[in-house]
Amino acid sequence: MRHIINAKVDNVMNKPTYICNCCGCCCKVLRGINEQQIFATHPSNFIPLIELENCISCGICADKCQIKAIAMTDQGNGKEVPVFNNERCIGCGACSASCPTGSLPMSRRSSLSVTPENGREKSRRMSKEKGR
Repeated sequence: MRHIINAKVDNVMNKPTYICNCCGCCCKVLRGINEQQIFATHPSNFIPLIELENCISCGICADKCQIKAIAMTDQGNGKEVPVFNNERCIGCGACSASCPTGSLPMSRRSSLSVTPENGREKSRRMSKEKGR
């Protein structure tokens, strides 16, 4: 059973103030990543892992990735497969949700982010990061 949510939410565990399913051309957060390499959000604790034996080289995953973290690359045998830039990937799951063969299950990252409990804790962390 796959649980994929293609959405960005406020980075708090309880009572997020927003949730969206926006695109890379309109969203300020995604545009910041695409145009200025500014990552104003923590990635999710998940990342896609490709199951090459099931991949049909359709390229849908690369088309659906809003931050261009996936490139289709020739394996040398004439078959193109998705190659992931894990440093760029925000773990939104758009690629996984769009894969027609289920070849991109999401799995836990090796380094996990701990989400603030609420907006107050988030503000405290942000102030601390800025030295205030």
